[in-house]
Amino acid sequence: MATCPCAGQTNAEDYAGIAAKVRRGLLHEPQLLLGPLEQKMHSLAAAERFEEAAEMRDRAAALTSALRRQRRFDMLRRAGRVVVEFGERSGAELDHGRLVRAWTITRQGITPLALPLDLDPAAPDHLVAPLGDDHSEPGQPVPKAMADELACVAAWLDKEAGRIRVIHSDRGLASLYPALPSYVPAA
Repeated sequence: MATCPCAGQTNAEDYAGIAAKVRRGLLHEPQLLLGPLEQKMHSLAAAERFEEAAEMRDRAAALTSALRRQRRFDMLRRAGRVVVEFGERSGAELDHGRLVRAWTITRQGITPLALPLDLDPAAPDHLVAPLGDDHSEPGQPVPKAMADELACVAAWLDKEAGRIRVIHSDRGLASLYPALPSYVPAA
């Protein structure tokens, strides 16, 4: 049975408290959501109900993965304008996580590179800033095409981290949050 006012299991005030707790867990205190999953996982394992414990572990891993992805998006969006150099002859500019410019340096000078195909031409080129000029409230959803682009940019930054030098960043490229636990089973 659903825990919502329309199912008759709780009143609107109690449901608002539940929703506020989930929001806090998603945005600021993941242990509020991960803790009960961990407790259930450990109690099921202690009762030798290993398949059910593995299901709880997988749920915690899925939630952690979603939280990591959202944190990466938030970090890129919050950074503002970022200019990076990779190798000694190439560079790129990001605007709130979106690739806006890339180039190589040749003997003839700076040569702009063609940007990849825009995945969603109808999507806005940038996010409207709901809270001033930071262009994002933490955890704010983005259009699918922008999420795809942010995921590609984040993966590229991770892959090339050893070769990239940050030349400029409006607000830094760092996470505001502590590390999340891992629920990957031991080998």
